[in-house]
Amino acid sequence: MRRAESVGRSRSQLTRLVSSRLALVRLLALASPALVVVRVVVMLVAGLLPVALIVAGGRLSGRVAGSLGSSDLRPVVPSFLLVMGLFLLGEVLGPVLGRLRWRVTKSVDGAIRERVVRAALSGADLTHLQGDAHLDAMGELQGLIRWAATPGQGAAGILALAQDYVTVLAATVVLATYQPLVAAAVLAAMLVMRVRWRRATLRIVEAWREGDRARREGWYLAALGLERAARLEVRLFGLRHWLNTRIGGAGVAAWTPTWQERRAGMGGNGAWHMALTGAATLAGLSWAASSAAEGALDVAALVVFVPMMFLVLMFAGSSPEDMAVEYGVKILPAIEQVERDARAARDGDAGTPVDPVAAPTVELRDVSFAYPGAHEAGPDVLSDVNLTIPGGSSLAVVGLNGAGKTTLVRLLCGLFAPTSGAVRVNGDDLTDVSLSSWQRLIAPLFQGFLRMPGDVTDNVATSAVDHVASEADVTAALDAAGASGFARRLPQGVATHLATPYVDGSDLSGGQWQRLAHARAAYALDHGARLLVLDEPTSNLDTAAEEELVRRLVEQTAETATTVLVTHRLALARRCDRIVVLAHGRVVEHGTHEELVAARGRYADAFELQAGMYPWETDDE
Repeated sequence: MRRAESVGRSRSQLTRLVSSRLALVRLLALASPALVVVRVVVMLVAGLLPVALIVAGGRLSGRVAGSLGSSDLRPVVPSFLLVMGLFLLGEVLGPVLGRLRWRVTKSVDGAIRERVVRAALSGADLTHLQGDAHLDAMGELQGLIRWAATPGQGAAGILALAQDYVTVLAATVVLATYQPLVAAAVLAAMLVMRVRWRRATLRIVEAWREGDRARREGWYLAALGLERAARLEVRLFGLRHWLNTRIGGAGVAAWTPTWQERRAGMGGNGAWHMALTGAATLAGLSWAASSAAEGALDVAALVVFVPMMFLVLMFAGSSPEDMAVEYGVKILPAIEQVERDARAARDGDAGTPVDPVAAPTVELRDVSFAYPGAHEAGPDVLSDVNLTIPGGSSLAVVGLNGAGKTTLVRLLCGLFAPTSGAVRVNGDDLTDVSLSSWQRLIAPLFQGFLRMPGDVTDNVATSAVDHVASEADVTAALDAAGASGFARRLPQGVATHLATPYVDGSDLSGGQWQRLAHARAAYALDHGARLLVLDEPTSNLDTAAEEELVRRLVEQTAETATTVLVTHRLALARRCDRIVVLAHGRVVEHGTHEELVAARGRYADAFELQAGMYPWETDDE
């Protein structure tokens, strides 16, 4: 029974080994066919070259031995030229092989990155991006940027290993012409040790994966001390020593399993390696010495046989290509996971296009929602929400943190599908309309707004990429957001790069970035957006500035667009036609500002509290 189980496991491991290697070979199809053909041809030449050089060296030795005592060296010259030619060919092939390997690696990795990015950005909603399997896969795929061990390295490593085996096969054939038993013993020793070292490499890769989470923590902590958002507090709190200690600890935790496996592999396999290769070498040298003594091997044959035997045994050790191949194989499941999730994502272009002319009426009917994977964690984020936002009107959504305000906005935007119930646009369920056409009609301004590493024009006009950005349109949007003043004062005006990694880049204050985000929303409204979504849009602005900006945007969208404002500031909420109060994922109050104040409920209590803190905000204009 145990033997049967062992055989079954061995067959299963062999099947996985063959399958994984074939998967890497298939990746070569992502590179240029001409490039792969050239690499294969050069691989064959480079694989046969060491064998040819030894054979030519043996022939040269024989000619030299035969010419001893003679002044005529003409018989030696052709063999000498052949050896020199093969040697020079090897010198030329070295850089060529390096260049071809680099080209294959980059071609495959470039295609893989494109596939991963396309898969990660596929679909019009975000539902398929939230599962634990997807998030783990995306974390592992950071290696495509941060880590040199990539699928391209693995595919290139497969070709390099194939070159090694071409050399081994050719050398074994030459050995067998002299003594088949010695050739078989040398080949067997080499193959046994290759299998053992490959298994050790596999265990090292698995150990590396064990430390993956600690490695990501180290990356995060290292970035924490450098990123603008955190580096101020890191210094003020005196966290430099703490950060260094944590980064060092994460590094030790990440690499300790690998170090342990390396030590174990070296200890166990080192003894086996010396025993097997030593025995094969002893057998080969003994036969060669005996045959030479008996006259069965001349100088030429001896010069070929001994180096050829060592050439085969040279590949018995651990190959650096094994590591590249194993790391390349291990990242393939993450790629498959992301692409599988992409295939399950909703096609944003499927369905009926939304009317791009009229301000849309948006409804939520018995909507409940829980984020994927969170169904067992507690109650739904939203529960049985019913809400109607007439076209051309404005609605403020208020409530405490965690009430579900941002989630409601995401559902309205079609970024998530409700767990139950329906979101309707102009009477049509979002599941039946083209999400792409709907989302092109939305001018969003979220809490974590976009900060583009481009110039001012890029940051504004990216909200309507189908339109050619004119200077007049960008200026109008900047004026609407109160951003034209500081934009003109930048070193190159609206052409200034807003990214400090650039040599000539400039950075902005939090309030200036937020005004650019407002300008982006205004630009979208000027170019066809019909739903304005403001999710805590003024966190970096003073009260007077945020009041003015929200008033401008609400007035700008009156009748031509529908506006949804999420805010904690009730003085801003009162600018909207109606207000909805969320608590624990449910609508608990709904009405105009005056109606809610008169009802003396949650809204009225909160407004009275804020009025005491900011009395000037309650004054009538």
